Amino acid sequence: MKYIISAIILFTIGFFMNAQEFFFENKKIPLNTRFDTLITIGDKVKTEIPVTVINGKQKGPVLGIITWNHGYDYSQIIAIQKLIQKANPHEIKGTLLIVNIPNVPSLMSRVSYVDLMKSKNLNKSSSKNEKETEQIREFITKKIINRCNYLVHMCTGDAYDDIIPYAGFYNYYSDVQLSEITKAMAQNMGFNYVVALGNNEKFVNDSKYTSRKGKYQHIPTVFIECGSMRQEEGKEVYDLNKALNNLMIYLQMQQGVKSNIPSILIEEKENIISNSDGIFYSDVKAGDHVKKGQKIGYITDFFGNKLEEIKAVVSGVVLYKIGTLPVKKGDQLFDIGIIYM
Repeated sequence: MKYIISAIILFTIGFFMNAQEFFFENKKIPLNTRFDTLITIGDKVKTEIPVTVINGKQKGPVLGIITWNHGYDYSQIIAIQKLIQKANPHEIKGTLLIVNIPNVPSLMSRVSYVDLMKSKNLNKSSSKNEKETEQIREFITKKIINRCNYLVHMCTGDAYDDIIPYAGFYNYYSDVQLSEITKAMAQNMGFNYVVALGNNEKFVNDSKYTSRKGKYQHIPTVFIECGSMRQEEGKEVYDLNKALNNLMIYLQMQQGVKSNIPSILIEEKENIISNSDGIFYSDVKAGDHVKKGQKIGYITDFFGNKLEEIKAVVSGVVLYKIGTLPVKKGDQLFDIGIIYM
């Protein structure tokens, strides 16, 4: 823990020495100020991205918070709105740079999983994506991620995801210090589970996901999975706000007492993929513990004839389960985290 704290201090000391009033899109945001703005993106097809800057009374690090990109990610939208309405710049040390909704077209059109612009997934990079989608991604990378000292990528389940709440981070084999800082951030967010991703160097160096962009700017980045299947009220929103408040307390950006919940670290996980098109049945839920070889579901054809039986490939906790009946060949059915006791 002493090593981690020292690393965080060394990481941010230069910022503290040189911090000035925060500038965003050529506008100076004075200390002790909240600033809301709509950023217009696109040429032929235009959209607006709502961004909030909360510049605290005292100088400190910049914490970026980027919400997810899909049309049914409601829990995090409500959580972020509660955060910015409740946050008092007078009580914050540093700056919050928040992308409230990266993908307004998907939200307003109720489009699940993909954005409205040529049905491309905003969270993944591809040179074949629609020009306007690339412009949104470029704005988030250059104007948001590159401005941060720390970064949180908020993820929730979409219309048909069943996901256990957890905080996650990436292991960077070439940068142990960065991995240790992000691990400590995730472990101090108050979730029962912390998931480490990056089982091989190729996976870690692939930057197609938003939560890995920070690595190339040496920005400690964590992500949150919390909320599923359109559950926009209640515990999911509470857990998201609690996690963000815990992180700000841990980073000494605000005062308070954070939740000290001992988290279970999951460093390996296995996916189970469908081999058939059909109808998927399972009584297993996210958060359930399963044993290797256990029958956890099956797939039928459209007449009810069983096509394949689904068994757990490892023992562990179900992190993710597809939450609706129809499945296609190649769909991810389960994500099982391995727990070593």
